[in-house]
Amino acid sequence: MARRSIKIMAELAEAEAPRGHQAYWRLIREACLARGEVTVREVAEACAATRSTRATIIGYMARLGRAGILARLRVGAHGTTVWGLAEDPGPLTPMIRRDGTRYTRGLGRDHLWRTIGILKRFDARELAIRARTEDVRVTEAAARDYCEALAAVGVLSKAREGGRVVYTARQSARTGPVAPSIIELRAVYDPNANKVLGRPIAREVGDG
Repeated sequence: MARRSIKIMAELAEAEAPRGHQAYWRLIREACLARGEVTVREVAEACAATRSTRATIIGYMARLGRAGILARLRVGAHGTTVWGLAEDPGPLTPMIRRDGTRYTRGLGRDHLWRTIGILKRFDARELAIRARTEDVRVTEAAARDYCEALAAVGVLSKAREGGRVVYTARQSARTGPVAPSIIELRAVYDPNANKVLGRPIAREVGDG
């Protein structure tokens, strides 16, 4: 049974992490900062391996336009819209509704990650209190779950002090300002062949 579990997990580990809006935003921002402009075609070609559709990318860039983050610079060859940055909100992926308004889902994780970098040493309750704002709700349970996930992969270390668990940030494991995502994998397992069928689907877990 143990060897079977190891085999299954090895196959699941081959699943590609979801790219989605985070990948689009990184490519859009990098192109605009480097050259001052970007097109849907460039983003679509860069994300071809993730099976992203042009319609999805067009939709996301239109949202950024309605939010005032992107601006239409001109119409290029074949009617292609050339976009530029009107506002640079930074490397964190803007969370934008279809109508261009911003929403807070996903920001709890970003707030937790930023606060971890500030506090360095904390318990889940302290982290949750310091990470929440008037607009972003962060529960102690969500903070604890996130810390446990980061501790499991060595980003945080943890120790029990009295009746509480204290986490310490390992600065060597902090690779940048974008919060690490927690990924769930969904797969079809055939016990007859003892193998995972097809490619597992990766999904990012929300703030909770």
